[in-house]
Order: sequence, then C-alpha cells, then structure tokens
Amino acid sequence: MESGLGGADCLLCTSRRSDWKDLKKLVDFDCFAIDRTAAKTLDLYKQLLKDDGEIEKSKDDYNTRQGLISKPLLSSDQHFITITHQYINGVTWILKIIYHLRSSVLNWSERGVIKEQINKARELVLNEIEKATGFRLDKCELTGNSGTSTTGGQGRRFFSFELRKAIVKTVRSNYQKSFEKLLQLYSVILRAVSSTESVDVPKFRQLTVDFSVLIAKEFPWIDYSMTTHSLIFHSAELIFRNNSRGLGEISEDALESTNKDVRNFHLDGFWLELPKKLFEVTKSPQQISPSAGTVEAVNGV
Repeated sequence: MESGLGGADCLLCTSRRSDWKDLKKLVDFDCFAIDRTAAKTLDLYKQLLKDDGEIEKSKDDYNTRQGLISKPLLSSDQHFITITHQYINGVTWILKIIYHLRSSVLNWSERGVIKEQINKARELVLNEIEKATGFRLDKCELTGNSGTSTTGGQGRRFFSFELRKAIVKTVRSNYQKSFEKLLQLYSVILRAVSSTESVDVPKFRQLTVDFSVLIAKEFPWIDYSMTTHSLIFHSAELIFRNNSRGLGEISEDALESTNKDVRNFHLDGFWLELPKKLFEVTKSPQQISPSAGTVEAVNGV
C-alpha cells in the first residue's frame, strides 16, 4: 500500500474499529476527526525506523504504530472520498447485510456451515433483485476481469427511492422495519455526498450520527468496511472543507472516464484529438455543472 498504512483501520483517522460502535464516542465529532496526514505518517515512519531498515513492531502497538507497516510513498494527503466506489462498495456491503438477515445469521463472519447458509440466501436474494430490477449484482464479471458485475450506475439506482421497497422485501419480515431505516439513511447520506449542491452540514452530520447509532444499537454484529467507514464518519468533515458543498464535482468519475482514451493512445491519429478530450474533462466545476439550490439533509427522503 502506497500510504504505508496497510495495517490501519482507516486511512483518514487513527480511530479503532471498536470506537466505531462506542455510543459515547459516536456523538463526539472530535473522536473521528481526520487526523492522518502524509507528513505525520512520514514522521512516524522515521521515528519507528530501525538501523536495519525495518519498522519497529511489537504486540498491541497500534496506538504507537497506528497501522504503519511499510515506508509511505505518498507525499500528499489522501483526504477524499471516491463517489463511484462508494456506490459500488456500498451495494456490496448492503447486500452482505441482506444475505445475513435473510438467513438469520446475525454474525459478520462467514465460515463453515454459516457460509453455506449465506450462499443459499445470496442466491435467493440476487435472483429476487434481478427479477424486480433487471440488475445482475454481486456476480463475477463475464469478461473474466476481477471485481463484480455491479456498476456505479446500478449503485445509484440500487439506492434510489423507487427501488427501496423491492430491496427491503428481500429481507425477512421481522427485520424489514429496521433494515428499511438503515437503507434509507445510507441512501440519503450517499446522495448528499455525491451531490454538487450546498449541504446543511450540521443536519447532515446528525444523519451520519443517527446511522452509526442505529448500527451500534440494532445491528451491532455488522462490521464497517473501510469504504463505508469513510462515508459515515468522515464525509461531513470533507463536505465542510469543500465550502459546505457535496463532493460530486471532485469525484474520480471524470478521471476514470479517460481510461479508455489512455488505453487507445497508441492508435494512429488519436493524439490529434487528445487536447480536445483533455479539455473536456478538465473544465472548471462551474463549466461542468452549475450549482443551484441547497441539499437539505433530512429524514424521509
């Protein structure tokens, strides 16, 4: 890992996974402030570097080493959220929750007999979702590439209000009420973060707190992924840093849209089109998407 933080619970903060469900800490914004920087990580590396070139390590030393396992190669802070990956990984995370609720396995682990139960539930759930929405989610790509069939566009539709009832129906009836609340909150948070409009940060932050408290109280068996943790615990601060605007205009989407161009760069004559193509993806935010209005982060959306 280029950051050198291959053993870290989070690349943005030094909190531990156990903190993420601590009800006292969940309401204290300072507990999850973005406090990792490239400079701090490099300084820590220099402090822990031994004469033999290895990092000094000992048992239960996270408070000292903070997940550092190798020399950091990055010189810039990685203080951002990648929107498309949030949608794709968010679908994967929510689907895993659904599989466990469908099989009544309230344990994040998937081993032995439990794994068989989860796989059966997974097949049923995915078939029901495909029948209701036409989406082939959480399946290996037909191209043979790594990853799943879930796309960013499908992720946005998955979390839409229009499909919410169909998604909730895949869960056993006794879990549907609490799961619907979880899905609704997560959806609102995602849409606010991926917007390009003004966001009421205090209201938005309260939504993220409500979500984390819901997980801690009603779904304590669920583990956050690093991606979902960054969304729930750090998006409010990132939006505040972005002049209280959603992060949609600084997502990775425009950059990834040029991947095909880069792969085809060797084609005859392609270089003639390159200046125009680069201009199209490097326009100012005002040129790409004029902002308008305010995103009200409220329940019931």
